[in-house]
Amino acid sequence: MPPTTSIFSSTRAGSPSRPFSVSESSRFSTSSKRYRESTHLIPTPPAEKTKRPKKFDPFYFWLPVAIGTPLLMLALGIALEVGINISQKQGGFSVPKRNVFSLVSTQFLLAFFPGLFVLPVGYLWRSLDWMLRWYQPFVGMSRGNRIAEESVLLDYIALGPVKSMFYALKYNHRVIFWSSFLATSTYLYQSLAGSIFQLQTRNEISYNTARSTRKLGLDSDVSQLNAFAAASGYVQAAVFNDLGDPPFVIGGWSTAGFEFPTNTGLNGSMTVNTTGVQTNPNCSNPVAAPSFTVIDPNNALISSTSVEGCTGNVTIDPSVSKQQYGVANVPNCLDTGSRNVTFQPVVFWFYNNNTEEGSSNGPQLKTVFCTPSMKLFQVIAAADLSTGQLTNVSILNDYPSSTNVSGNPINGIPYNAVIFEPSPDPFVQARANGTHVGVPGAIFRAALQVGLQTMFDLPNGFLDNTTSIYRQHLATTAKSIYFVDDDTEVWARQSSLVLRLWIDPFPGHLLAFMLFSSGFLGVFLHLISRRQRRNLYLTAPPGTIAATVALTARSGFGDLLLPYDTFESMEKKLDGLRFYLDKRTGAILAEDYEADDTSFRGPDDAMMSLLGRRDGHVSSSQLAQEAAIEVAENDPKFLSPLSPSPGSTRPTSRTTSESGHGLSAVWSNFVLDSFVAMREIVHLQTGQCGNQIGAKFWEVLSDEHSIGGDGLYTGNNDLQLERISVYYNEAGANKYVPRAVLIDLEPGTMDSVRSGPLGGLFRPDNFVFGQNGAGNNWAKGHYTEGAELVDSVLDVVRKEAEGTDCLQGFQITHSLGGGTGSGMGTLLISKVSDTVVEPYNATLSVHQLVENSDETFCIDNEALYDICFRTLKLSTPTYGDLNHLVSCVMSGITTCLRFPGQLNSDLRKLAVNMVPFPRLHFFMTGFAPLTARGSAQFRAVSIPELTQQMFDAKNMMAASDPRHGRYLTVAAVFRGKVAMKEVEEQMQNVQNKNSAYFVEWIPNNVLTAHCDIAPRGFKMAVTFIGNTTCIQELFKRVSDQFTAMFKRKAFLHWYTQEGMDEMEFTEAESNMQDLVAEYQQYQDATAEDEGEYEEEVPVEE
Repeated sequence: MPPTTSIFSSTRAGSPSRPFSVSESSRFSTSSKRYRESTHLIPTPPAEKTKRPKKFDPFYFWLPVAIGTPLLMLALGIALEVGINISQKQGGFSVPKRNVFSLVSTQFLLAFFPGLFVLPVGYLWRSLDWMLRWYQPFVGMSRGNRIAEESVLLDYIALGPVKSMFYALKYNHRVIFWSSFLATSTYLYQSLAGSIFQLQTRNEISYNTARSTRKLGLDSDVSQLNAFAAASGYVQAAVFNDLGDPPFVIGGWSTAGFEFPTNTGLNGSMTVNTTGVQTNPNCSNPVAAPSFTVIDPNNALISSTSVEGCTGNVTIDPSVSKQQYGVANVPNCLDTGSRNVTFQPVVFWFYNNNTEEGSSNGPQLKTVFCTPSMKLFQVIAAADLSTGQLTNVSILNDYPSSTNVSGNPINGIPYNAVIFEPSPDPFVQARANGTHVGVPGAIFRAALQVGLQTMFDLPNGFLDNTTSIYRQHLATTAKSIYFVDDDTEVWARQSSLVLRLWIDPFPGHLLAFMLFSSGFLGVFLHLISRRQRRNLYLTAPPGTIAATVALTARSGFGDLLLPYDTFESMEKKLDGLRFYLDKRTGAILAEDYEADDTSFRGPDDAMMSLLGRRDGHVSSSQLAQEAAIEVAENDPKFLSPLSPSPGSTRPTSRTTSESGHGLSAVWSNFVLDSFVAMREIVHLQTGQCGNQIGAKFWEVLSDEHSIGGDGLYTGNNDLQLERISVYYNEAGANKYVPRAVLIDLEPGTMDSVRSGPLGGLFRPDNFVFGQNGAGNNWAKGHYTEGAELVDSVLDVVRKEAEGTDCLQGFQITHSLGGGTGSGMGTLLISKVSDTVVEPYNATLSVHQLVENSDETFCIDNEALYDICFRTLKLSTPTYGDLNHLVSCVMSGITTCLRFPGQLNSDLRKLAVNMVPFPRLHFFMTGFAPLTARGSAQFRAVSIPELTQQMFDAKNMMAASDPRHGRYLTVAAVFRGKVAMKEVEEQMQNVQNKNSAYFVEWIPNNVLTAHCDIAPRGFKMAVTFIGNTTCIQELFKRVSDQFTAMFKRKAFLHWYTQEGMDEMEFTEAESNMQDLVAEYQQYQDATAEDEGEYEEEVPVEE
């Protein structure tokens, strides 16, 4: 072998403190006393850079990425601080008044987009940290003299960033510590970013002009009385509907109208410099109670005197009504006598005659005198922009200019707005009459709402009502008749609450500090790390198994390790070695640090020492064998005592009898534990038929276990809860949820279940449905629509299965003739157009069930209808009646899982005893007792009666006569208080009397199970399960229909357009025909010709 130049010098940096040298001869033998290395056999890479393998440089270590990422974080931190400063100075940033993204909430936008903004830098920094931690063991070994815990045993990736900080402190890896610390802090970025932005409402004031639409002036159309009639109508509506003042009217003030801005903020208001008219009714009570003088039966005089000494007289007809009201002018009062009646004071009067005939008491009277007045002012009017209502009016000064309101023709005297001169125009007169009656009518209506007698009893009752309503009437009238149209600009001040985007200082400063500090430190960290990696030369990613083997294949120290070494044993075996990277080849090498007690041992002795081998111990293969089988039975060399290993708790000696039964005891315990553990079932109900049956099944089960529609347990029997977890998950607070998955390709069935009595019982997440339906097409249910939904179904099923402790299996209810039920489709309904393709759907379903199902219980509607008609005497059976029969069978089959009994049989045991051949797992079912309601009292329920009805052909729930075939196996699940001895006798009698209907080559082929708990409403009951060859009649019937249609390719296009191939139909037809042939074969078989069928028995793969 040619000599190899040593790459070591006598002393080098990073070497052990004592000097050493390696000679060429030792290089070829052992560089360590414990192992041999052969790195000298590795060819030296070419010296030229062009021919040398390219150095592996990860993307994240590229200078623009490694330095650009922290610089980007640094820039983001500075930008965030600038944004916080601007936000505080400007009170936030303006935002649109309405959310432009109508599909998402503002809160989501405020939290999502800031988090999305910092997500890239957080991801980049964590990726950089991941790369630093990935490379650190190699960086250390490139500098030499690294112990195993710091190099080959160090895995910062598996430790994660948090634990890596502690190990980095331990090994003085400062770059890794700060990198991991900053990487851990990046997980706070999104939380902080999601909380920095807030929407706050701020009061914003702007000064501008508004457009005034009215100005002071007497309306030229005032004589038409439109404004008076409208005002009268408004005050009446205000009393009836509890309305406030109209726009530009408030508390006796009427102001000129102006236009409101459209782009208002929240709670906006506007203050405008405008003109206003203040009207005052000046109402008062009379000086004395009004007098009532009866002139004749049809005429009476009400007379009253005001505080000014003015007399108001009103003539009424008391016979017209017991309750009357009105208003009249008061002439010749002080200086108003010369005025027109429309400007004179008025008196409102109210009459109530509640006296009985012959009584000396007179009627009740109230009068209120009012002298209206008005003033004109320059005012500041404040209005609410959201409602358009005035909120306040403040006086600036008197109105300086003269107008036809303050001057001619009315000279500042307001209209009384209730008394008008007669008009020849009937329409004007009608308005006058309506106003004349409407205002006092509104006052009287307000009194009735409070209580008329109360208002008459109060001294100021009618005075207060009259003042309030008459003031509103005068102000509303003034708004229309004392203002005319205008179009001028006036001074305005707008104030509103606007939304501002505010940066919260605390999380903002914290996030800015973290970004700034991470960026600042990151620049230095990656510059230092880049300098540390300058002597590291790797040509492949170091994390793969192949790369590890390439670096250590010829290093030798791998001979010290075994595949099943634990971390502690590897740490112990590699103790005393120092690891480094070979500068010539880049391989990982190790060298002894100091002499130890291994100097006198060869490699094999050192290996045995590391394995803990001592003289006098048995070999490692013997120890392995002993660990596997405890002690070899009847092996004399193990009869002698064995010396235990240090720390071992195994006995030092064992007899032959002990070792012979060790394995059996372990297996027995295992079997016992497996049967004691609860055995859960996941129930799936598919399609309309499957969901209807399933809903009835859960109704029966919930009734048996006393579970209400809300999932709460209402019973008082511990046995009901002992094994309730077979079908139910406990959700806490004594609430139980069915372990059920409800599936359909259209939502209608799900809605029906939800609206049913148990709609609130199921977990909402377990409703899995599509939107289209299968259209009674097996291919849609199996390939297209169903295939799109199957992943969602499997997610729910997987979640339910993973939540179980000991999964017994899956129970599925579905039809064979529909679309969703057969492929994953709907129940076929009673229309011919829907049932034509039933043979296709059923055949394709059976094709799948033969291969994929363990136990299939066949039930058809024809047999269920026969039971309802002939046995239960139901004239018009419903689907609910049919589903109840099915649920009784399902409840009986699973009762041993849910309740205690003498002979329990779960689904696994049922399959073992009921399926003699893998493909023949189609069962007929039945239930007893089944008795018409009117005949129940004439029929005794006993074991013989149950047994007789159980085997009766009329009781079978499949349209097939057991007398046309032979039973391969039978199972009977009895429920209630029954004597098992009597049960066994009856079952034996049935076999003896009907031996021709049982195959003779399977002895004892009747399985009996017993549960102590009877179904609700029964003293005892039995569920029948039969594996009989007569079930081939079902398959023959469907197969004949299938063949007739398939020969003509009828309806085939509906399936092929969903992606199916005709070959699948052919395979399904052949499979069903083979199944029928197998049933016929075993029906004809006898015990004597057993050898003929030995090679034909199907073998389960």
